Amino acid sequence: MSHTFDSGLSIVEPSPIVSIPSPDEALVVGRDSRWMVLPRGQRVSLLRHGPSRRILERLVAKRLEAPDEALSAQALIEAGWPGEQMRYTAGLLRVYSTVRRLRRLGLDIVLLTRDDGYLLDPLVPVRRER
Repeated sequence: MSHTFDSGLSIVEPSPIVSIPSPDEALVVGRDSRWMVLPRGQRVSLLRHGPSRRILERLVAKRLEAPDEALSAQALIEAGWPGEQMRYTAGLLRVYSTVRRLRRLGLDIVLLTRDDGYLLDPLVPVRRER
């Protein structure tokens, strides 16, 4: 016995239109990444978060110089704990923990992880203020 099946479904192509956030939906980062204003408008102090602040500072610098390029975990280890000697696996755990902390502080919609590393979303405007 053979059956024919017609689901009536059609394939929907994804829209090529990308929504670009407005400038007031920007991530604004203060001097030395001591504070940030999230795209949602909330101001967050990073004064007590040394490694998080240094890693954010490096991510912002990379975002402004090469928006679609990611930073490796090794680059973030060097940024977060400059000059400190540690095993690579210990450094990775520190990076993972710090990235989680930054996301909990509000960067969950901005801080991306890709195969080649970490970056701030190229579609979200980033500004420095002094």
